[in-house]
Amino acid sequence: MRAPVRPQAGNTTVMALMLFLILSIMTTMLISIASIEKMITANDAHTEQARQAADAGIQIARNIIMNYLVVGEALPLIPQINLGEGVSASVNIDTTRIDTDAIITIIATGVVKSTEGKVLADKTAEARMLVNGLPVYPLRCKWLKVMGKYFATIANKPAYLEGTLATELVNVQDWDTRGWDMFGYPVHGPPYGDQGFSYVSHPNFVAFNPNNPDPTRNYTWWVEYEYTYSQTGEKVDNDIPNSRLYVAPIWKPTGIVNICEDDNDADSFNNPPAKVVAASGWDNDLTEVSHIFDGKLTNPEPADYPLICLKENLDSARIYWPETEFSCEDFVGKLTGINSGATISLKEEQLDKFRQLAMNTRDWQYINQDSHLLELADKPGYYNLLVDDPELKKSKIFIDINKDSTVILDFTTVAHYTQPIFSWAPESLSGVINHIQNQPGTFFNRFSHELDNIIVISPASLDVGLDSFMFAGVDDFRALKPAIFLISEQNISLTIEPAAFNGINRIWANAGADREMQAFLMAGKDIYITSTPQVMTIKGILSAGEGITLLIDYFTEHEEGLEPNREIEKNINIIKDPGIANKFPGPWAYLGLGPLVSYKYID
Repeated sequence: MRAPVRPQAGNTTVMALMLFLILSIMTTMLISIASIEKMITANDAHTEQARQAADAGIQIARNIIMNYLVVGEALPLIPQINLGEGVSASVNIDTTRIDTDAIITIIATGVVKSTEGKVLADKTAEARMLVNGLPVYPLRCKWLKVMGKYFATIANKPAYLEGTLATELVNVQDWDTRGWDMFGYPVHGPPYGDQGFSYVSHPNFVAFNPNNPDPTRNYTWWVEYEYTYSQTGEKVDNDIPNSRLYVAPIWKPTGIVNICEDDNDADSFNNPPAKVVAASGWDNDLTEVSHIFDGKLTNPEPADYPLICLKENLDSARIYWPETEFSCEDFVGKLTGINSGATISLKEEQLDKFRQLAMNTRDWQYINQDSHLLELADKPGYYNLLVDDPELKKSKIFIDINKDSTVILDFTTVAHYTQPIFSWAPESLSGVINHIQNQPGTFFNRFSHELDNIIVISPASLDVGLDSFMFAGVDDFRALKPAIFLISEQNISLTIEPAAFNGINRIWANAGADREMQAFLMAGKDIYITSTPQVMTIKGILSAGEGITLLIDYFTEHEEGLEPNREIEKNINIIKDPGIANKFPGPWAYLGLGPLVSYKYID
């Protein structure tokens, strides 16, 4: 007899089959999901690679642009950049806005390909690069002013007049006939008073110089005299109406500024002049320093100064001095001027970057307006930075003070030299340096043995006096000599080896001095540089939002108890050195050189 069939067994089989089917579907789905996630992850990875490749393309293009613009060369076409296996970037540079807005647009597309060459991902980035600081010129400003001293000159009798004059040619100069030492200078003839004349007037003529309206000061001329004779042939008197009047050029610019491209001898014939940006050209208004023209007497005796005949006969007439144009270009040796609207502008956001750098980096010192390191000076709004205070531990300083103020930084030897001043003759310079740099507690001592580059940044104006030889006195074991960086939202005034600074007067014999230093100056407004050494070479970059003024300074120097006006040529040599930016502890963009002002991904 057969056993009865149980329906539950069939149900179990069906359920098992259904469970197996569900498990199979779930397994397939899980495998599919894992595969999709793997694909998504791979795509994300490829997209990220493409994004990074685009970023790399931007940075590589930026470096190429900076390197080419620094040396003033045209930008090249950038080939496809290979960044690794299957990863590359193509770059396009748009320079259509470089002359109007100083903007270069960089578009870089990063691409990731398979081993078969199939594009797996691509990403495009666009950046705008501000190049108002590039190309790197040694000087960049809206206007440029160069000044020195004009000296009154006396020319010797030109060779072409030798043997051609039948009558006597006498050099006469009317200095100040009121009694001061007319014979202390090497004039080539008797002073005018010896001829019986008074000042610049005599019975027959009056000389008038519109450039030197004081009729009692510094007229230089030659008189080819005719004479009246007695019946015996002896000279009786000057025949003024029939005499002739000549002049030698009265003003000679003394001193020169060379702005050169290479780190060679500035006087070298092979050293090319540097390109200088002065958007508005020269500022030839010299009225503010008109005192430098008055009474500066010397005797250079140039062979190429011809005499100018003013009058063939000196009958009653008003004689006008030849017109003289005083010009900044008189003091310029080497430079090539170019016009460009792209000047450096120091913005608040850029200053804030420096502020954050100083507040958050241990190599910097942040000083606010309430710091005891700032001492009120004699003039309202002026503060002295107490550089010898032991609490000033760094030479990289951000001074956070109102932009309407001025900070005085005194890096002159007298300010730090606490021992008796024994001699300031040139031969004792090394002794002075050694004494100062070995006085514990002074800034010079710390700078010589511990500190690095001097970097001073502030929203306020900076008034700096320094002796450039402090850089030469730094320990020789250092691989690189330090430089000075001065960055201000307002004005920068730099006086090199001053005769007087910050209320201290001193005598420093600068004749024969040949100094050198590296400097980076960036001012939101004006830069003023006054230099007294006979030769001062500044290697670096000077950038001003407004104007740059260079003054070749002269002051009375004592020599063996006398106080002569030095008959020396004083030079300022400015050598382009973009490499100074590498001494700044931060990106070039901090110094206004090629910052990215916008950045976005197009897709």
